[in-house]
Amino acid sequence: MSAKFANNREYNKALKIAHNVKKAWIKSAILVFIAGKYTKNKQKKEALELLSEALQIAYTIEDNNIKALRLLNIAIEYNKAGKKNKSLEMLQAILPKIKVQGTAYNRINVLLDIASASSKAGQNKKASEILLQAYQLARARDYEYSQGGYLSEIAVEFAKLSDFEKSLQIIEVIDGYYKALTLVEIG
Repeated sequence: MSAKFANNREYNKALKIAHNVKKAWIKSAILVFIAGKYTKNKQKKEALELLSEALQIAYTIEDNNIKALRLLNIAIEYNKAGKKNKSLEMLQAILPKIKVQGTAYNRINVLLDIASASSKAGQNKKASEILLQAYQLARARDYEYSQGGYLSEIAVEFAKLSDFEKSLQIIEVIDGYYKALTLVEIG
């Protein structure tokens, strides 16, 4: 319901609902969503205030994987709101936690998100380093289906960084459907 109000620019109604939510991980997600709408509508002051509130709430989330994902969402929104330094600080703080917590599946997904956010913030070298970590995790996966999908995403991200050599090296390791999909996506 809060998303509906935020989409219609009825921010006061959306915020009222958000502030009545008890669970920190849900409340912070709603606040980040509303902040994104503020940013999109060029209301950056309001967006930054909500992101600050969402950040404080996110630190109270008990599940470390959910906390890391929420912090990542907040970092991405800070970047969109023009606070690149704040975003990069958060990304650097989140990254060490991702390496040691959660399943390989969660870590690869979060590393891909962090690499993408780093790239968007102009930190291509950092993004490349993070993608290499994701690549190592993906190569260690036992299941061909999930490994191919992850390797495909990583190859595409390297191509977005204009590191076509690394992208092609990864594509060589991928088999069948995911190889074709990756080549089509990179174009």
